[in-house]
Amino acid sequence: MAWVVDTCILLDIRLRDAVFGVSSARCLQSHLRDGLVISPVTYVELAPAFNGSAAQEEEFLKLTGVEYASVDWTSRDTAAAHQLWAEVIRKKRTGHGGKRPVADVLIEAFARRFQGIITRNPRHFATVKTLVKDASKQSIAVDYRLEKSAEGWKVIDVIVENLSLVTNYRSSFA
Repeated sequence: MAWVVDTCILLDIRLRDAVFGVSSARCLQSHLRDGLVISPVTYVELAPAFNGSAAQEEEFLKLTGVEYASVDWTSRDTAAAHQLWAEVIRKKRTGHGGKRPVADVLIEAFARRFQGIITRNPRHFATVKTLVKDASKQSIAVDYRLEKSAEGWKVIDVIVENLSLVTNYRSSFA
């Protein structure tokens, strides 16, 4: 099942962002075999980065392996967006919600029928910090990096004493 790519990831690559450009490109590369798609909202949001040239944008998407033309917005997406937006406004009115652009809600609603969303949006990631005591009662820091997907939260990395298992063993599984 394909992953939905958020606008920020593609802008990182297109604009050669000094902080996130390379890591965003690597992230897409690692998910390429599952398939990559964008929502119609992302297609529109990317237009300024290509000076409104659909041909340039579509060539960029093709080069990054992202599908854009065969994935339509459905009534199911509209229903999911309706529910998400109502929740955002309810939280905002009770003082528990922050500012959230409607575009983010639409992209997240679209992503619900796919494997998940590839984004830098912190709402889609979490870290659970734990301490494990070994036999000699020494504490060892073990953090679990989580990503929110359509099926729920998934562990995407385990960090032991500040050493990432994904980073250290990436080449073993590539």
